[in-house]
Amino acid sequence: MFGLNLTILASALAGIAGFGLAWQLRAGTIESMKLEQANERIAIQRAARAAIDRATVQITRAQTESATRAIALRADADAARGELDRLRDATATVRTPADDAAACADRTAAIGKLLNQCAAAYQELGERADRHVNDIRTLTAAWERQ
Repeated sequence: MFGLNLTILASALAGIAGFGLAWQLRAGTIESMKLEQANERIAIQRAARAAIDRATVQITRAQTESATRAIALRADADAARGELDRLRDATATVRTPADDAAACADRTAAIGKLLNQCAAAYQELGERADRHVNDIRTLTAAWERQ
């Protein structure tokens, strides 16, 4: 009878020890899984942050290049206006030997008016086209390439 109690007692102790060991192994596995998930989240956040940083640098570079192009376009437009002034001055002196002063003045006025109308239309069109091209280049440069 005493032997039976020892067997039951030994079995109970072995069961308790096995249960405790299994519980600790399970807890260790859960902690390991939690750590692995945390590391995965950190890696995903790092990758997302790197992508944001790359996009920010790319957008900043595109905006800087756009501003530089806009300055060059304004300089080109100013040069075109200077050339227009030169042409306007040149038309003021257009005269043929057979023309009298009134005919020369009328011709000069007509040429000047035509030149001004054409120049205004071309300048507006050119400036709009330059701004459009600059916007397209900025958006293209800012778009992330993969």
